[in-house]
Amino acid sequence: MIMRFLYAIHMAYHYRQALRLYTQAACRDRVTNLTEITLAWLQQRGIETLVLDFDGVLAEHGATKPLPEIETWLNHIYAVIPLYVLSNKPLPARKLYFQTRYPNLTWVAAPRKKPYPDGLIQITKLTSKPSNTIALVDDRLLTGILATKLANTQGIYVTHPCANFKKRPLTESFFAMLRFLERWVFV
Repeated sequence: MIMRFLYAIHMAYHYRQALRLYTQAACRDRVTNLTEITLAWLQQRGIETLVLDFDGVLAEHGATKPLPEIETWLNHIYAVIPLYVLSNKPLPARKLYFQTRYPNLTWVAAPRKKPYPDGLIQITKLTSKPSNTIALVDDRLLTGILATKLANTQGIYVTHPCANFKKRPLTESFFAMLRFLERWVFV
């Protein structure tokens, strides 16, 4: 874990200007939440494959299934564009839920977690598509968005991630603090 942290800091320094763009309101590659992404939005950016983080993007931390509004979005987009989940916490209950509801959605478990680009590189090989047609939706600059820079894929930054402070106050507060620090460093 310490090596991953040091790697993230080192690589964030090299990609600091690219990461800084995601903190600016004018950035075209950021959304408030996942439901803002439409097929036209994806086509406009040349995105043919969509990779989703779980915690913060599909659901609050620790949940085993997506929020209802996210599931509605998934039902709409699932049949039209290839979807992958690349999560640093690929819990068996999460995988089982998706296998039964969305059997064509692929879970990718990379040997090294984000910000290492391994998972995105693996997806690029699985799809045989150019890396710039693949986009990862993530709520963290120093994990998912940094991984997109390292893998030469597109990144979509979620600025208001899914959270449930009543159910998991410590966990959600911890990740809210991390997101705040990430934005603060890159402003």
